[in-house]
Amino acid sequence: MPNDKYSPYTFDEMLDAIGLLRDSPFADLSDTQIKTHLLRMMNGGQINTWNMNTRSFRIRHAEDGQFVSDIKGLIAKEPPHDKYNRCNTKENSAYYAALNIETALLESNAEEGELYQVLEMSPKENTLLNTVIVGWLDYLRRHNSPPPLLRALHNNQAKTAKELIEEIAPEGATKQILFDAFIADQFRKIVPNDKDEGYRATALYSSLMLENDRFEQILYPSVANFGGWNVAIRPDLVTECLEVSSVHLIRVDQDLGYGMYDCTVVGQGSLSGSEITWTCGDDYISKSGESPFFRDTIRDPFSRLSYARRVEKALSTLPNDAGKKQFLYVLNVHVSDYDGPIAMDEYVFNKFDNQSLSALRDLLEVCDLDIRNEVIKNAKFLLATDSYLDLDCVERHLNDRFGEDPDRLVRSVLLSYNTQYRDWGARYRATENRLSITMQSIDEISKICQS
Repeated sequence: MPNDKYSPYTFDEMLDAIGLLRDSPFADLSDTQIKTHLLRMMNGGQINTWNMNTRSFRIRHAEDGQFVSDIKGLIAKEPPHDKYNRCNTKENSAYYAALNIETALLESNAEEGELYQVLEMSPKENTLLNTVIVGWLDYLRRHNSPPPLLRALHNNQAKTAKELIEEIAPEGATKQILFDAFIADQFRKIVPNDKDEGYRATALYSSLMLENDRFEQILYPSVANFGGWNVAIRPDLVTECLEVSSVHLIRVDQDLGYGMYDCTVVGQGSLSGSEITWTCGDDYISKSGESPFFRDTIRDPFSRLSYARRVEKALSTLPNDAGKKQFLYVLNVHVSDYDGPIAMDEYVFNKFDNQSLSALRDLLEVCDLDIRNEVIKNAKFLLATDSYLDLDCVERHLNDRFGEDPDRLVRSVLLSYNTQYRDWGARYRATENRLSITMQSIDEISKICQS
């Protein structure tokens, strides 16, 4: 983040600044002084970012049974704030959320018998945010491997990590890794409720990141949940880049410790514009099939582990070793002249049969029931590749080459999955398709795979 006003620290100056910020009471330093130290530590080194987006959960305590009636009340608290938070200064806000429901409950200090409103957000289709991941270099240094989060969410993480280490001068790489370790340690620091000054380093760091046009969200390690991750997003991007997947009311029946809870979904919020209408109580509980997937993962902590095994088994049963390819694309198109499966080095193309449809059902298990049924109903062919395909690019290419009306919006690809993911919960919507693909167009796709 180059800034001519702040010259980069030398290695020794950086060590002194880290010692000052780590060990001294923050009351001795102004916000401007802390920001200056952070900028001079960061200046001169590249800040690694990734284009990614992910599902997230945000929880708000329903104190005294009072529910939020406007969705904005669940997204972010408007400034000014009376104290610092992990990613908020007193003048700025961020949309906070956790990447799974257990982390959200732990971060909220959920208590037995209390009600909590759960907002689940999903990325809008083809929307990616420029993301800073706190602590990834420190993890790479310690474990000689990028963190699982990065391996799951980004396709070229291994190449990116290797290039970083090889292309930066040794002292520059050391300073970058040192700063990443320092700021990750600050994010992991436990801060007592009456000592919000302890948040100033991370709050001001987040302010510097999110107020810069280059950066749109921060992923950082959870303090409350070991191995969990939180996300902070610029509030102005929330409605632009995310959409509401569900709004639910849950009751914490029992805190089992170690991030394990027994909860019951006791209500659901319906949206009309930004207004939330709640359906709660026994009338809601008596209805079957309306509980979101996260209820099962909370009530049965082993369901996630067993589901991961089901995913691996499902991938292994796909014909022609399609499950070994990095990407799976489910097509809802009609393919002319199909006379059998194609297994090439670059791609595998199969028509869905009973066995592969059964595997697809397991891969879709965490999707909403209606979406799952629609996908299964429309799934015709499976394309597996080791190359990421820009679905919009594929569609435009096929429409331009084979479509009768290039200006008419059609969908040639129904949905796609990266087989390295272990969270198949992204909510894709099946769409009507009016394009008939020939085997010639499949060859065209294979050329895109190789490009």
